[in-house]
Amino acid sequence: MKTVDFNDSLANIIKQYPELLDILYDFGFTQIKAPGMLQTAGKFMTLKMGCELRKIDVSALENHLINLGYTINE
Repeated sequence: MKTVDFNDSLANIIKQYPELLDILYDFGFTQIKAPGMLQTAGKFMTLKMGCELRKIDVSALENHLINLGYTINE
């Protein structure tokens, strides 16, 4: 079962589920593919913090990930 923890760092989440890179990018995390982003800010930026920074609705992202077969852990 694929579980995404919104309090985990973006770097850890992408390391565990590389396919989420494109999914998150398409959902509004447009800086996530910038060179070095995951190796720097991505190490301490949680998914929840990223949603707040990018003004992304956490509930909408949760529902999207659930529809893709992920389980959400907050």
